[in-house]
Amino acid sequence: MILGAVLPLLAGCEDAPAATPVPAAVKSVRAAASSMQAATSFHFAGNFVAGTQTVTLSGVYSQPGRLDETVQLAGRTFEFLLDGNTAYERFAPGTRWEKVTRSSAGALTDPRHAFALLAAVDDANGSGGKFTFTLSGDAAASLVAGSSALSGTVTVVSGKIVDLTYTSASPAVNVHITYSAVGTTATVTPPPAKDVISGTPLPSPASPSP
Repeated sequence: MILGAVLPLLAGCEDAPAATPVPAAVKSVRAAASSMQAATSFHFAGNFVAGTQTVTLSGVYSQPGRLDETVQLAGRTFEFLLDGNTAYERFAPGTRWEKVTRSSAGALTDPRHAFALLAAVDDANGSGGKFTFTLSGDAAASLVAGSSALSGTVTVVSGKIVDLTYTSASPAVNVHITYSAVGTTATVTPPPAKDVISGTPLPSPASPSP
């Protein structure tokens, strides 16, 4: 009788199925992306190619929510500055800034957006600081509007992302961004009041977020 009572207890103590281990490449990409999210500042430069259109950009990001960016498109240079939810833009160097307030400005123009997606990536391969990855569904669409799948590469040095590329087949978009001076002192300040005029609400950015 004692044996009959003990056997069911032993059966209930069988080991549960082991969780699927996270691949080393996935861990590395996630860790590097999380490190970039936490970085106090960084410089970035890159380009977006969509069809026959190329957008070149460079700038500085500084926490919390401060961005100073220069964009070149179709032979013109635009400047964009973000201080929290207050945005400033001008359409030629040396001209006065237009001030625009937009409640969602930080989320739409945050150059750390790609890092949030990579910090949760499930498909990555590689080693030695060189990795490939894929994103699909909402994750892909949040980087490239209208895309359902994209693939890319990440280069990691000292636990930080220094080079990022990603490509979408439909719509056809290619992105390449480099990051430098991660965590160094970088100050982004709004322009002097005398150089600012009132503007109109900013449209949502048409290009993918860096």
